[in-house]
Amino acid sequence: MRFARVVSAYDCYNPTLDRLAEHAELDVLQLDYRWPAVIAQGDHSRAGYAAGLLKQLQQLRKPLYLDPQLRLVTNAGGGDTTGCVEAVANYLCEHGNAELPITAIRGDNQLDCLEELFAADVPLRDVSSGQRLQELTRPLLSAHVELGGGPIQTALDEGSRFIVTGCYDQAAPLLAAAISATMLEWNDADPLAQLAFASSCAGDVVDFQPDHGVRISPFQREEGRRTSDRTSLEALAERESVVAHADIRYRVSGQHHDATRNGDFDWRQIQGEPASACWLLQVEYLANYVADFCVALEESAGANRATDVVTQLQAEFGTGEGSSLDVEVLKRMPEVESESIGRASMTRHWRVRYRSEDKQRCEQFVAAARNHLAFQQDERTAEIGAWPELQCEIARFTCEVPRDTIAVSVDTRPANEWR
Repeated sequence: MRFARVVSAYDCYNPTLDRLAEHAELDVLQLDYRWPAVIAQGDHSRAGYAAGLLKQLQQLRKPLYLDPQLRLVTNAGGGDTTGCVEAVANYLCEHGNAELPITAIRGDNQLDCLEELFAADVPLRDVSSGQRLQELTRPLLSAHVELGGGPIQTALDEGSRFIVTGCYDQAAPLLAAAISATMLEWNDADPLAQLAFASSCAGDVVDFQPDHGVRISPFQREEGRRTSDRTSLEALAERESVVAHADIRYRVSGQHHDATRNGDFDWRQIQGEPASACWLLQVEYLANYVADFCVALEESAGANRATDVVTQLQAEFGTGEGSSLDVEVLKRMPEVESESIGRASMTRHWRVRYRSEDKQRCEQFVAAARNHLAFQQDERTAEIGAWPELQCEIARFTCEVPRDTIAVSVDTRPANEWR
């Protein structure tokens, strides 16, 4: 079985993915999409699916059509898995792939189910701080469970070629694919642990055969990558920590065997343990409103323009509960003689970033900063990279949820039945 994982921005096309699909002779391709930690005010991308998938389909539909062994698994569903599947199906039908089996895996999106979990007294506490989710007062944007590989295996066993959900554990698609394609079982701890480690190698090809184990093969890999893989393994061994996934946990033994297998390190160092009875629930919420800008301001004798601007903003917005103003000098140019004003001057490059829990307060900062910058621009003492804009900073609350409280459905149909 040959497998690869590619990570893309939620709204972008990734040419690496096309090259893998066409030339790497894959059995399974995992497409992971990521959303930014700061979004523009009014951006509803988290409520929808990854638009980049539809851009990618312009190239992926050909290998999907020509290579019947290729199967795709993706978290592109985001907050709208059904909408994503319907859009994919519509595109495939319009381009000659109307019979391609597509699966929607639902159940990861728990935003509308949190009240039910609260009512059932499920102890949803942040794994780092111990804070209860019920105590979080900021607006919630999304709540997704990192599904394990069981639902994905079901879809693969049903013959699905294109599997879409909103969230899964990073290792889940590879583990599910290995179990579906081989005689491997969910209780085969060490092989699953080795596969879970291999799943972190985005952009490479993972080969797995039960009799020969795991091998990570380069696919246009940058120089030094194999060394970094080995270093990662050795770092885990030194920490003696347990790496937890939805379907398996593993630790790396510090004991090195005499002979290595399948590459730069000894895979036998990776020792699997049974997974817990819980999956991770990732809740994203609006933590702060933010605005920032970078500017080059001229300082000259008798008129310290840069200090004036920053001092004024600090005086007005530098203090306040739930707010902060960070100022950083990026670069200070040496003194030069200015022909236009006939005196020594220098330019200082600043980055100013304001953060507040109060939307109105952040809007006031944006207006004040723009006015100060406009004045300096009018005086021809400022070069502005971009005007400050109101943005939303996203934070994450991570807690465990018993997997038996999550209802998951696996719906597989030909593309023409999803339209």
